[in-house]
This record gives sequence, C-alpha cells and structure tokens, in this order.
Amino acid sequence: MTTAVAQSTYEDSAYLARLRTGEEAAFERMVHENIDKLYAYATRMLRNASEAADAVQEAFMDARRGLASFRGESRLTTWLHRILHRRCLQIIRKRKNNLDIDELAEIIPDREKDVLAPLEDQDLSILIKAELDGLPDAQRQAISLFYFSSLSYEEIATTMNIPVGTVRTHIHRGKAALRSHLVKKGVGNYV
Repeated sequence: MTTAVAQSTYEDSAYLARLRTGEEAAFERMVHENIDKLYAYATRMLRNASEAADAVQEAFMDARRGLASFRGESRLTTWLHRILHRRCLQIIRKRKNNLDIDELAEIIPDREKDVLAPLEDQDLSILIKAELDGLPDAQRQAISLFYFSSLSYEEIATTMNIPVGTVRTHIHRGKAALRSHLVKKGVGNYV
C-alpha cells in the first residue's frame, strides 16, 4: 500500500469517526462533497426539482441519524446514494397513489436545473434529456448513477439493490435505446 493510499485510508477512518461523533464540520463536509451529485440523481429519478431538493434534504437527515449503522463496507457516497434512492422510491410510490391533474404540470422536468447544461449544443442537451426521461425507470436510474453520479457498476448495484449483471444490462439496453432514438431523429451517434 502506498503512502498516499495509506494516508487516504487513515483520513477516511478519522473522518468517519468524526461523523459518527456528530461533529458538525464533518457533516457539513459530507453534505458539501455530495450534494450536487445527489441532487442531480434525485432530479433524474423524480423529474421534479422541488421534490428532488426535499428528497436530498431528507436523505441527509436519514444519513445523520443512521451514521452509527454505516459499516464502511462501501464508500460513503454509495451509502448516501442508497439512502436517497430509497427516499425517492417512497416519493414515487406516494405520488402514484396521490397523482391528480394539477400535479401533472409539476412532473415536467425543470430545464433550468438541467444536469446536461455543460453541453455546448443546448438543443442536443434537451433532446438527450427528453430521450433519457423516456427510458424505463431502471435503465434511467442506472444510466444517471453511472454518468451523472460517477458510481461504479458495483456501487450502482448496491444503490439499486440489484445484481451487478443487471446493472450492466440496464446500462447497455438504455444506451442502445438512447442511441436508436437519437439516430432516428437524425442527431447522430452520441451515446
């Protein structure tokens, strides 16, 4: 083990210990380092900026309460994504049970919070996002975790509570569907 890796492992252990003791600065660091990726993932899952913000806030509160149960068998970010994933699923289930006509307008994605905004061609960004939104939930979630949250297949499997092979299948099929839809629209091969 190199000195940098050993130092990193030591800092991670010390950091986790500070988190578990309730140190506010350690919790703020955890929030600061993870909030953007978690919010992007929640936005992809929920397709609603307000619900995504609420889900992320609730996930951080759940994480704070549950830090004692974090065993460290996965990265902290993987654990946080898993908590957020469960929170988003709760919101989706509740929404399906309570959806009415007035709420339909809120389901339309918020283009101002577009995680694909860095793309130079905004029309392409909107088209790719619309096509991604049209994928089955499992494919959309796996692709979002892989590309927007930079999780590994193993971390995605943990987050979604599915086998790694299923993650590979979801990503492969989702990319194929995106590619097919974009080619049909004359955009080209971007996926």
